Amino acid sequence: MHIFNREGQLIAILGGRPEDKSWQGVQREAQVHFQEAQNRLSRLKKGTIHRHGKFSTLSSGVSHGGGQIHPMNFQNRGRRAEAVAYLNSQQCFKRFASFGSCA
Repeated sequence: MHIFNREGQLIAILGGRPEDKSWQGVQREAQVHFQEAQNRLSRLKKGTIHRHGKFSTLSSGVSHGGGQIHPMNFQNRGRRAEAVAYLNSQQCFKRFASFGSCA
């Protein structure tokens, strides 16, 4: 399904989910890894309130905004960097990314 704004510009694609009986298990696996990452970051404030809701966050990937003149990778240090590397190394998140790219 495609979602367009008033000007007719494509703003979102709802890709559904793979027709794979193991997909629900992949989602449960991701939940376990998110919990493990949160446990590794026990010194972070839990339940932080920000514009997206009341939960802790990690930044990963590319950012462009807030005065930046070109896209840049988010920078994490210490435990945050370790948690991002841990999550990015898990097969379940690679499968999510692969499905999103194919959609």
